[in-house]
Amino acid sequence: MAPDPAPPPNRRLPFPLGASGEFDYPVCAPPDSSAAVGEARRSATCEIMKCCIPILLGGLLLGCGPSSPTTAQGRLDKATKKLATASHEEERFYALDDAAKESFEVGKIEDARKYAKDLLALAEKFRNDWNYGNAIQDGNLVLGRIALKEGHTEEAKQFLLKAGKSPGSPQMESFGPNVSLARDLLEKGEREAVLNYFQLCRVFWKMGQNELDEHLSLSVLWGESAQVPTRRAVRQVDVGG
Repeated sequence: MAPDPAPPPNRRLPFPLGASGEFDYPVCAPPDSSAAVGEARRSATCEIMKCCIPILLGGLLLGCGPSSPTTAQGRLDKATKKLATASHEEERFYALDDAAKESFEVGKIEDARKYAKDLLALAEKFRNDWNYGNAIQDGNLVLGRIALKEGHTEEAKQFLLKAGKSPGSPQMESFGPNVSLARDLLEKGEREAVLNYFQLCRVFWKMGQNELDEHLSLSVLWGESAQVPTRRAVRQVDVGG
């Protein structure tokens, strides 16, 4: 049997089961450049711009840009500095998200727990804010990863489902859900909770239904094998093979 072909350049599995870099969003394949889809790509431009503009604005509000730190500690320092200098609740709301995630990444578990709880509590005052969906997702994911790290698997599963019930955000609607806790739970054999999570994400990730199908196939295969599934195996599941 011929070996499974290598993925195209600049592409990785959208559900990176064995990847490092914990709080990443999935990365999807680059668009097809063939002439057959040229018209479809042009017709989609307006929809893409509708999604990109609020994301870019959100990035500016959060202080993202070319000079963003490249290490977890650097990102934590930046987030905590923004948190310390926040002059009103809205600025604090934006800063808490990154502070919670990056605190977890550098091992400051109690800080991460406090920031995540503060984020979820403050989110109730900003239900109409573009960042509300991110806050619900990320706050619950941080608390879930802490619970799993402390051996509380059932609690972690509940946090995962709460994250999946986020109403979404400009980023989530374009790039999909954060898969960090789903990956952690799948590695513990908690396949059912992960499958339920991805089904919940269908509500807000309208643009990523195919990617979610692939996530679900990968999750099923991961539960049946100790090895990371290949693209060929995923295709066989999709066609019932």
